[in-house]
Amino acid sequence: MAVSDHIMDMPFRAERRVAEWGVQFLLEAAKVAAGVECAVGTQDVLDVAYGKFSEQRLDVHVPANAQDAPIVVHVHGGGFRMLSKETHRHVALKFRDAGFLTVNVEYRKAPGARFPSAHQDFAAALQWVARHAADLGGDVTRVILVGESAGAHILTSWMLDQHASHPRFQRAALTVRGFVPICGLFAISPQFRGSERLTVPARLEVERVHLTARGENDLRYDPAVMAQMLAFPDLPPSLIVAGDSDPLWFQSQDLRTSLARQSDSTLQTFDGGHGFHFFTWTDSSRAAFASILAFAHECTRN
Repeated sequence: MAVSDHIMDMPFRAERRVAEWGVQFLLEAAKVAAGVECAVGTQDVLDVAYGKFSEQRLDVHVPANAQDAPIVVHVHGGGFRMLSKETHRHVALKFRDAGFLTVNVEYRKAPGARFPSAHQDFAAALQWVARHAADLGGDVTRVILVGESAGAHILTSWMLDQHASHPRFQRAALTVRGFVPICGLFAISPQFRGSERLTVPARLEVERVHLTARGENDLRYDPAVMAQMLAFPDLPPSLIVAGDSDPLWFQSQDLRTSLARQSDSTLQTFDGGHGFHFFTWTDSSRAAFASILAFAHECTRN
């Protein structure tokens, strides 16, 4: 990294530290309040490399007595520039504790890595899942994808790409039975993001994401654009989850409208703002996870 790049990256590194400290504080407080204990008989395989870059790591959370267990692949949010698989481990564990072999994916972030680096990383992580999940007790023919905010953008972009006539990413040797984008940021490109429907703070944040994460041909990776302009035969069901006070709620609504023309797509709205599900000790988050888990179990029935 050049000196000028290092200086430019300093505000973002500080932002990451503050955000991640705050998240860890909340999670530790919640653990104390709830008396959280590790599930008996489970296994955690942490920081597995799926690529050559330091951030290309994933965790595998294996349920007790896993044998041909359905798989959830989870990808976190954070505006493409902060947070991590560690800050979202408690979200991933909700799926492990429901009987899913759960893969929690880390990826490269802006401004050091721009579009489509995160998407390429997610594609590479899924190739790893296709090759290795069975060795840990997972069934690669029963996979669910889950992610929020930027993670919802990444997984939905990959999902649509895999079902397009000319995919950019190598097809993974696994079967995705359903996908769950939560509080998604589905349109970053200025001409498609719906700025006139955003609040001022949300408009500034989306513009910041665009300025820090944009790269070559970033328009081609916006799920909102892909869903409107391309055909996706055999797309699996989707459960789109949003908070009713999330300023990005309309992007979830628009995506559902586009997907419902070609597939079974449902939008469920819960009480809360952007990323409300993250606070797993709240009633709204519990209700959302009840719906998400019911969807995941239904989609992965043998």
